[in-house]
Amino acid sequence: MPGKIDKQTMNVLIKGEKIADRVVRKPGLQEQVITVPDRLPPRSSRVLIVSFAMIDNRKVLFSILFLLGLLFSGTKVNPISYGLSPLYDKDLSVVARTLAKNDPESLWLFFGNNYGASFLKALGLNVFNGVHYVPDLRSMEMLDPERRSRVFYNRYAHIEFHIRSDD
Repeated sequence: MPGKIDKQTMNVLIKGEKIADRVVRKPGLQEQVITVPDRLPPRSSRVLIVSFAMIDNRKVLFSILFLLGLLFSGTKVNPISYGLSPLYDKDLSVVARTLAKNDPESLWLFFGNNYGASFLKALGLNVFNGVHYVPDLRSMEMLDPERRSRVFYNRYAHIEFHIRSDD
């Protein structure tokens, strides 16, 4: 047992310091003590050192340790795919890019959520809907020539088109 049990407060004491509530009492059974590890796991100690550097206002030490952690954490990553073949080799990509080559001025509209529109934009197509960081007022005036709903589209927007099913 790594420490002694204080029967009054039911805390595990190691070298006279309270570590945590570690005693588990079950009716009809003996007390079970969960052991405290002798040392911290390597990752925990690294996080503790970096946290200490940040809290203690040691900016240079924190920056160096943080950047080293970022550098070494990426060395064990095995990428699943290389290049852009997962994007360009899909059937939809091949068909869409072929159609766009035949008519480069075409305007595409994707029905459904923004993921499909973003996919087509990633292929380099001119897509009407999707995520608009800056509003395209000229295009939106085709839908709203009287500008009644300008307050809705004159801002950052996620524009989606859905097929309406009339029951």
